[in-house]
Amino acid sequence: MKKTITLCLALLLGTSIYALAEGGIECKEDGTQMEMNKCAYDDFLRADRELNHIYQALRRAKRENILYLRNLRKAQKAWLVYRDADLDAQFSCEGGDLRSCFGSMYGLSLNSAKAELTNQRIKILREQLEEANL
Repeated sequence: MKKTITLCLALLLGTSIYALAEGGIECKEDGTQMEMNKCAYDDFLRADRELNHIYQALRRAKRENILYLRNLRKAQKAWLVYRDADLDAQFSCEGGDLRSCFGSMYGLSLNSAKAELTNQRIKILREQLEEANL
């Protein structure tokens, strides 16, 4: 029974994430929980696009420095591992039932934390880009 409930919740969460990704739900800051979740998801996507843009700009600015590029790539891979591990720690849930641990705010909270960590990384890479352009 417990496995069935967990499977149903996982399917519900998966369906919710699919709806967010496919555009079936519009962002409304003061809307339903799903609409607020969509806003947080959109915020993360914006931050992720900006991170990728700055990362590529930094690679172009330092294109002559092969060692730097190799180490930047290594650092970015390590940061992704760190980000995911940090999110796992923030959203640890005994028994794995995220709904019982975090309720309907899980999607909003997860994507908000993901956007915050991404924005922190953007700040670091932006500073490196500014130094490279001096």
